[in-house]
Amino acid sequence: MKKIYTVLAAMLFCFASYSQSLVISGQCISGSITLSPAGTIDGKPAYLGTGTILSTPGVELSVFWIGAPDNVWVIAFDGQPFYQNTCNTTIPPGTSPNICQWTFLAGNPACTGAPLSVTGSVVLPVTLTDFTATARTTDVLLNWKTSQEINNKGFMVQRSTDGVRWTDLRFVNGAVNSPSKFFTVANNPGNGIYKVNSSNNAVVEMVVSDASGKIVFTSKNISGSQVIDISRQAPGVYWLRVKNASEIATVKLIKL
Repeated sequence: MKKIYTVLAAMLFCFASYSQSLVISGQCISGSITLSPAGTIDGKPAYLGTGTILSTPGVELSVFWIGAPDNVWVIAFDGQPFYQNTCNTTIPPGTSPNICQWTFLAGNPACTGAPLSVTGSVVLPVTLTDFTATARTTDVLLNWKTSQEINNKGFMVQRSTDGVRWTDLRFVNGAVNSPSKFFTVANNPGNGIYKVNSSNNAVVEMVVSDASGKIVFTSKNISGSQVIDISRQAPGVYWLRVKNASEIATVKLIKL
């Protein structure tokens, strides 16, 4: 009997596939608003929808990328940016998990209410690069690779005989927070001084931000090793974003 297997990321995590729309809610947005693709801006996808915002119906809600020198994603109401996200991703970052934070832009009318939620066509924290299934005499050998895993508890392997009903077979632990192959981080968790060693691919940029999205450290054009010093910052979780000519990777730093 033919068996169909899938690998599902456990908890809230899955491979980097995504839908063709965004759904935004919370803060000063009434209900939820679905945004549809609206072409590209500065080489990245833009999304557009309308709804009730700040108690005003028919407000245009848009998400788009602003290129250099700003290099930020923005959520705009009638063209006015209200939120920004500094993660340089191919599609807009989501709010779950909150790896790339959306921050409110000062100077706008105050937005209160439920936390901001951005879901749908958003970046997910596990990227699948290879998957093979090889039939053997009595079973099937599954192999898969990921280029990066962030906060990934693991993968559930399931079996089905009809593609509808599935049975759990085995849970495979994930890498939790695996850095990209082009660099490693030493002394993490630590006292705020970390050493980043890069491979032959020179690092173009390193950015460390705190939980609110505030940038606390930057460095550019690095080869070999680099010391990151955030010892003056408060203990907690920070996010290190490392970029080279072809890759961008994010790693959680823990300051004790």
